[in-house]
Amino acid sequence: MSKKLLIISFSMPPSSDIGVRRWVKFAKYLKQKGHLIKIIAAHEHDPETSPWLKDAECLEEDLFFTNSGYPKYLGIRPQNFKDKVLYRVSLHYAKLRSGGNYYDKSNLWGPQLLKASRETIKKHDIKNVICTIPPFKIAWHLLQLKKEFPHINFIVDYRDPWINNKTAFGFMHLSAARFQTEKSAEKKVVQQYDKIIAVSEQMKEHFLNFIDETALNKKFIAIPNGFDSEDFVHKAYKVSSGKEKGFITVTFAGTFYDKSIHVLEKLIDSVNQIKADQSLGKNLLKFIFLGSMPQKAKDLVEANSHSFTFLGKKNLHQTYELLANADYCSLFLTDDLNYSLSTKFYEYLAMQKPIISFSREKGANAKFIEKHGVGIGVDFSTMPSVISSLMRGETIVAFKSNIDYSAFDVKNLAKKVEDILI
Repeated sequence: MSKKLLIISFSMPPSSDIGVRRWVKFAKYLKQKGHLIKIIAAHEHDPETSPWLKDAECLEEDLFFTNSGYPKYLGIRPQNFKDKVLYRVSLHYAKLRSGGNYYDKSNLWGPQLLKASRETIKKHDIKNVICTIPPFKIAWHLLQLKKEFPHINFIVDYRDPWINNKTAFGFMHLSAARFQTEKSAEKKVVQQYDKIIAVSEQMKEHFLNFIDETALNKKFIAIPNGFDSEDFVHKAYKVSSGKEKGFITVTFAGTFYDKSIHVLEKLIDSVNQIKADQSLGKNLLKFIFLGSMPQKAKDLVEANSHSFTFLGKKNLHQTYELLANADYCSLFLTDDLNYSLSTKFYEYLAMQKPIISFSREKGANAKFIEKHGVGIGVDFSTMPSVISSLMRGETIVAFKSNIDYSAFDVKNLAKKVEDILI
């Protein structure tokens, strides 16, 4: 039976923000299954060309954009005096207009979002509303609609942690009053939404701060990120081994986070210390980074170009080509999210590439990788020995997966979304 779903996502193509990917792909497959899909997103300033334009083609008539009210100059890195002045003015404006986290892009989206959502719900007799966060205040804004439409199934999808986020969004630097505002907002969302989705089971524990376990068990479901098999159709990537290249490559693709820089620093330090050992001989190891990196990370890579290279953003075909030719694919985890299995992890998995997961300490991510034979977790204590082996051109781990890949195909994960719709 066809179900009617309104998806609220701050970013959608043509935006290249990684937050686009999860729900543009779910929406594509849910529509293929015959469900009525409508999407409301925010106009973003100067969006880059999205890697997911093809996924959005079938959704063109279902996608509606509104003005978010977010100051343009808070979304850019100031490059000159004018930019810096406008950034400060915009920041002051955002602080005056918001009681919580002034960096939340959806703070001022409420009036436009509610108006567009209300009209869509009435016009199409919507029975389900899913909002994906971050930005987080989207879910809080929509509580107003939950009062107006109590018969609708309201679902919040957590791609990232909210007030317990130590990686991004500036929560650790908020004043006590502003943090309390965010905490109150999240509490209302967790308590009042009908269903809570998160990308990992580990995120569930945080919600117990707001709701008892019995109630949480009735509304919580973990739906991970995954790979889209359609991205790999008709693409034959030429694969060359380290032996053919003359060196071993370890490739990273995606967004490199500020809070992972200390892991990169430890890696570079390990490489340089081992490289200084004259008994090592020729260095046979190259690290390649694709996607986006903070400037400090770029500077570290550039200063150590003997073993590290940053290639910037590539299109999907170029990215998969480079991944296919890697001997290992890598993850760099923040201390608070060392359990995370990112989108890129599942794409590495789909390409059957052995994964090296770098982190300060081994968490659920490393344990999962090693348990299922898809790679190795490397923490600060084991990093020197592992890097030494790699620099000698030795094989440290082979891909011997015992995972059922189909379980992580987005078209199959979409069935989990379908099951919680009314």
